[in-house]
Amino acid sequence: MCGRCRHAPGKPLTIAWCGDVRAYVLTPSGTLRCLTADHNMRRVFRGSRNLVTSYLGATESDDQREARYGHPAIETATGPVKACRLLLASDGAYEPLEDSARSLANYLGGNPKQAATDVVTAAVEHAGSYADNATVLVADLPAAGSRE
Repeated sequence: MCGRCRHAPGKPLTIAWCGDVRAYVLTPSGTLRCLTADHNMRRVFRGSRNLVTSYLGATESDDQREARYGHPAIETATGPVKACRLLLASDGAYEPLEDSARSLANYLGGNPKQAATDVVTAAVEHAGSYADNATVLVADLPAAGSRE
């Protein structure tokens, strides 16, 4: 899993990822938007979400990965220039909530530390005996160009 973000004052948010990790932004109005697309067989061939198609340390080149799965080994996306809350989440955090028809936005209130704790706690509770690594990072990002 790789989830890395770069946010410099005056610049839009840029996310790079590979594997089964997601990046979401939550706007001040409460709209949650996923910025990433999973690197798994469900995305590629409507297959299993448990078969990852990209990961750090893979030996195939980007061209080989693209030819085989239709996506590069590492992708990038640009987020909003408005102030937002960023959520980076492993599959063990977002899948149990998604599977139980829960909205991640419902767990992102309060300060970032509390929001991260709430997402992980809810994910583990909903996963039950199938709990996986539930890892999240929550950060409040200022609007591009602001001096916060």
